[in-house]
Amino acid sequence: FKRLQNEQYELFCKKQMDYGPSNIAMGTSLETNEEKRLSEILKNSQLQEINSLLSKKKFLFVGRNEKRKNFNYFNLLSKEKSFQNYEFEAVTNENIENFNGVIYLKPNDEEKNVIFKNSSIYLALNTKNESFGITLIEAINSGNIVISSDLAAFKDVLEESGIYYERNSYKSLVNLLTNTLKSDLHFIWEKQYECIQKYDIEKNMEHYVLLYSNN
Repeated sequence: FKRLQNEQYELFCKKQMDYGPSNIAMGTSLETNEEKRLSEILKNSQLQEINSLLSKKKFLFVGRNEKRKNFNYFNLLSKEKSFQNYEFEAVTNENIENFNGVIYLKPNDEEKNVIFKNSSIYLALNTKNESFGITLIEAINSGNIVISSDLAAFKDVLEESGIYYERNSYKSLVNLLTNTLKSDLHFIWEKQYECIQKYDIEKNMEHYVLLYSNN
Protein backbone atom coordinates (compact mmCIF):
# COMPACT_ATOMS: atom_id res chain seq x y z
CA PHE A 1 0.00 0.00 0.00
CA LYS A 2 2.91 2.36 0.65
CA ARG A 3 4.18 1.79 -2.90
CA LEU A 4 0.68 2.33 -4.22
CA GLN A 5 0.40 5.57 -2.27
CA ASN A 6 3.66 6.86 -3.73
CA GLU A 7 2.52 6.00 -7.24
CA GLN A 8 -0.81 7.74 -6.67
CA TYR A 9 0.96 10.82 -5.39
CA GLU A 10 3.35 10.92 -8.35
CA LEU A 11 0.56 10.47 -10.89
CA PHE A 12 -1.63 13.00 -9.08
CA CYS A 13 1.15 15.59 -9.36
CA LYS A 14 1.46 14.91 -13.07
CA LYS A 15 -2.24 14.88 -13.89
CA GLN A 16 -3.76 17.32 -11.41
CA MET A 17 -6.26 19.58 -13.16
CA ASP A 18 -7.02 21.97 -10.30
CA TYR A 19 -4.53 24.83 -10.26
CA GLY A 20 -6.16 26.76 -7.42
CA PRO A 21 -5.64 26.74 -3.62
CA SER A 22 -6.04 22.95 -3.34
CA ASN A 23 -3.19 22.24 -5.74
CA ILE A 24 -0.63 20.18 -3.85
CA ALA A 25 2.06 20.93 -6.44
CA MET A 26 1.78 24.73 -6.38
CA GLY A 27 0.08 25.36 -3.06
CA THR A 28 -1.25 28.85 -3.78
CA SER A 29 -3.87 30.62 -5.85
CA LEU A 30 -2.96 31.95 -9.25
CA GLU A 31 -2.66 35.71 -9.04
CA THR A 32 -0.79 37.17 -11.99
CA ASN A 33 -1.57 36.76 -15.67
CA GLU A 34 1.81 35.08 -16.12
CA GLU A 35 1.01 32.47 -13.46
CA LYS A 36 -2.32 31.77 -15.11
CA ARG A 37 -0.69 31.49 -18.52
CA LEU A 38 1.91 29.01 -17.21
CA SER A 39 -0.74 26.97 -15.45
CA GLU A 40 -2.71 26.69 -18.68
CA ILE A 41 0.40 25.48 -20.48
CA LEU A 42 0.94 22.83 -17.79
CA LYS A 43 -2.70 21.77 -17.97
CA ASN A 44 -2.56 21.33 -21.74
CA SER A 45 0.71 19.39 -21.42
CA GLN A 46 -0.84 17.02 -18.89
CA LEU A 47 -3.91 16.50 -21.04
CA GLN A 48 -1.64 15.64 -23.96
CA GLU A 49 0.25 13.17 -21.75
CA ILE A 50 -2.92 11.30 -20.75
CA ASN A 51 -4.29 11.34 -24.27
CA SER A 52 -0.95 10.01 -25.50
CA LEU A 53 -1.14 7.11 -23.05
CA LEU A 54 -4.71 6.30 -24.01
CA SER A 55 -3.90 6.44 -27.73
CA LYS A 56 -1.26 3.71 -27.51
CA LYS A 57 -3.85 1.07 -28.39
CA LYS A 58 -2.57 -1.60 -26.04
CA PHE A 59 -4.69 -4.09 -24.13
CA LEU A 60 -3.19 -5.53 -20.96
CA PHE A 61 -3.91 -8.70 -19.00
CA VAL A 62 -2.32 -9.44 -15.60
CA GLY A 63 -2.72 -12.79 -13.88
CA ARG A 64 -1.82 -16.44 -13.81
CA ASN A 65 -2.92 -18.67 -16.64
CA GLU A 66 -5.73 -20.32 -14.71
CA LYS A 67 -9.44 -20.69 -15.28
CA ARG A 68 -10.66 -18.05 -12.83
CA LYS A 69 -8.34 -15.39 -14.33
CA ASN A 70 -9.88 -16.16 -17.72
CA PHE A 71 -6.87 -15.67 -19.99
CA ASN A 72 -8.83 -17.63 -22.58
CA TYR A 73 -11.01 -14.58 -23.32
CA PHE A 74 -7.92 -12.38 -23.71
CA ASN A 75 -6.46 -14.91 -26.11
CA LEU A 76 -9.66 -14.97 -28.16
CA LEU A 77 -9.74 -11.16 -28.29
CA SER A 78 -6.21 -11.08 -29.69
CA LYS A 79 -7.50 -12.96 -32.72
CA GLU A 80 -10.59 -10.81 -33.33
CA LYS A 81 -10.36 -8.91 -36.62
CA SER A 82 -12.05 -5.86 -35.12
CA PHE A 83 -9.17 -5.42 -32.64
CA GLN A 84 -6.24 -6.05 -34.97
CA ASN A 85 -5.14 -2.42 -34.66
CA TYR A 86 -4.46 -3.04 -30.97
CA GLU A 87 -1.49 -4.72 -29.33
CA PHE A 88 -2.10 -7.41 -26.71
CA GLU A 89 0.27 -7.81 -23.77
CA ALA A 90 -0.02 -10.26 -20.88
CA VAL A 91 1.80 -10.46 -17.57
CA THR A 92 1.51 -14.09 -16.57
CA ASN A 93 3.32 -17.17 -15.32
CA GLU A 94 3.88 -19.21 -18.49
CA ASN A 95 4.10 -18.97 -22.25
CA ILE A 96 0.82 -19.39 -24.10
CA GLU A 97 0.70 -21.14 -27.45
CA ASN A 98 -1.11 -19.42 -30.33
CA PHE A 99 -1.43 -16.14 -28.44
CA ASN A 100 -1.37 -13.18 -30.81
CA GLY A 101 0.57 -10.86 -28.53
CA VAL A 102 3.47 -10.40 -26.12
CA ILE A 103 3.95 -12.42 -22.94
CA TYR A 104 5.88 -11.07 -19.94
CA LEU A 105 6.88 -13.93 -17.67
CA LYS A 106 6.91 -13.09 -13.97
CA PRO A 107 8.32 -9.53 -14.20
CA ASN A 108 9.46 -7.84 -11.00
CA ASP A 109 7.52 -4.88 -9.58
CA GLU A 110 9.60 -2.27 -11.38
CA GLU A 111 9.22 -4.03 -14.71
CA LYS A 112 5.50 -4.48 -14.14
CA ASN A 113 5.09 -0.76 -13.45
CA VAL A 114 6.71 0.04 -16.80
CA ILE A 115 4.36 -2.40 -18.54
CA PHE A 116 1.35 -0.76 -16.90
CA LYS A 117 2.50 2.70 -17.94
CA ASN A 118 2.97 1.62 -21.55
CA SER A 119 -0.53 0.20 -21.95
CA SER A 120 -3.86 1.97 -22.27
CA ILE A 121 -6.68 -0.46 -21.47
CA TYR A 122 -6.52 -3.00 -18.66
CA LEU A 123 -8.88 -5.97 -18.97
CA ALA A 124 -9.84 -7.68 -15.69
CA LEU A 125 -11.56 -10.80 -16.97
CA ASN A 126 -11.84 -12.77 -13.73
CA THR A 127 -14.76 -15.15 -13.39
CA LYS A 128 -14.85 -15.65 -9.58
CA ASN A 129 -13.06 -15.60 -6.24
CA GLU A 130 -11.62 -12.11 -6.22
CA SER A 131 -11.40 -10.53 -2.78
CA PHE A 132 -10.19 -7.04 -3.75
CA GLY A 133 -9.26 -5.48 -7.08
CA ILE A 134 -5.96 -3.84 -6.17
CA THR A 135 -4.65 -4.42 -9.72
CA LEU A 136 -7.48 -2.24 -10.98
CA ILE A 137 -6.17 0.61 -8.84
CA GLU A 138 -2.61 0.06 -10.07
CA ALA A 139 -3.79 0.11 -13.67
CA ILE A 140 -5.77 3.35 -13.32
CA ASN A 141 -2.91 5.02 -11.46
CA SER A 142 -0.71 4.19 -14.44
CA GLY A 143 -3.06 5.93 -16.89
CA ASN A 144 -5.13 2.93 -18.04
CA ILE A 145 -8.88 2.70 -18.17
CA VAL A 146 -10.26 -0.51 -16.72
CA ILE A 147 -12.82 -2.80 -18.32
CA SER A 148 -13.83 -5.69 -16.09
CA SER A 149 -16.22 -8.52 -15.48
CA ASP A 150 -19.17 -7.79 -13.23
CA LEU A 151 -17.67 -9.38 -10.12
CA ALA A 152 -18.88 -7.84 -6.86
CA ALA A 153 -15.27 -7.17 -5.80
CA PHE A 154 -14.66 -5.08 -8.92
CA LYS A 155 -17.93 -3.20 -8.53
CA ASP A 156 -17.00 -2.39 -4.93
CA VAL A 157 -13.80 -0.75 -6.17
CA LEU A 158 -15.03 1.15 -9.23
CA GLU A 159 -18.71 1.63 -8.39
CA GLU A 160 -20.46 3.77 -11.04
CA SER A 161 -17.20 4.58 -12.83
CA GLY A 162 -16.71 0.96 -13.84
CA ILE A 163 -17.28 -0.53 -17.28
CA TYR A 164 -18.58 -4.04 -16.74
CA TYR A 165 -19.41 -6.94 -19.01
CA GLU A 166 -21.40 -10.01 -18.08
CA ARG A 167 -18.85 -12.52 -16.86
CA ASN A 168 -18.80 -15.86 -18.65
CA SER A 169 -20.24 -14.14 -21.73
CA TYR A 170 -17.63 -13.57 -24.44
CA LYS A 171 -20.22 -11.86 -26.64
CA SER A 172 -20.94 -9.35 -23.86
CA LEU A 173 -17.22 -8.60 -23.58
CA VAL A 174 -16.73 -8.06 -27.32
CA ASN A 175 -19.78 -5.80 -27.60
CA LEU A 176 -18.79 -3.75 -24.56
CA LEU A 177 -15.21 -3.37 -25.73
CA THR A 178 -16.29 -2.34 -29.22
CA ASN A 179 -18.64 0.33 -27.87
CA THR A 180 -16.15 1.60 -25.28
CA LEU A 181 -13.44 2.16 -27.88
CA LYS A 182 -15.82 4.57 -29.64
CA SER A 183 -16.22 6.60 -26.44
CA ASP A 184 -14.19 9.40 -24.86
CA LEU A 185 -11.47 7.35 -23.15
CA HIS A 186 -10.00 10.34 -21.37
CA PHE A 187 -13.34 11.12 -19.76
CA ILE A 188 -13.68 7.48 -18.64
CA TRP A 189 -10.19 7.55 -17.11
CA GLU A 190 -10.93 10.76 -15.22
CA LYS A 191 -14.06 9.22 -13.68
CA GLN A 192 -12.22 6.08 -12.65
CA TYR A 193 -9.26 7.99 -11.27
CA GLU A 194 -11.56 10.20 -9.22
CA CYS A 195 -13.35 7.11 -7.90
CA ILE A 196 -10.22 5.39 -6.57
CA GLN A 197 -9.20 8.43 -4.53
CA LYS A 198 -11.26 6.91 -1.73
CA TYR A 199 -8.34 4.49 -1.27
CA ASP A 200 -5.78 7.25 -0.80
CA ILE A 201 -3.78 6.26 2.30
CA GLU A 202 -3.28 9.77 3.66
CA LYS A 203 -7.00 10.50 3.47
CA ASN A 204 -7.81 7.23 5.20
CA MET A 205 -5.20 7.83 7.89
CA GLU A 206 -6.72 11.24 8.58
CA HIS A 207 -10.10 9.54 8.96
CA TYR A 208 -8.72 7.01 11.46
CA VAL A 209 -6.89 9.70 13.43
CA LEU A 210 -10.09 11.70 13.67
CA LEU A 211 -12.00 8.58 14.67
CA TYR A 212 -9.60 7.76 17.50
CA SER A 213 -9.34 11.37 18.68
CA ASN A 214 -13.12 11.48 19.13
CA ASN A 215 -13.14 8.36 21.33
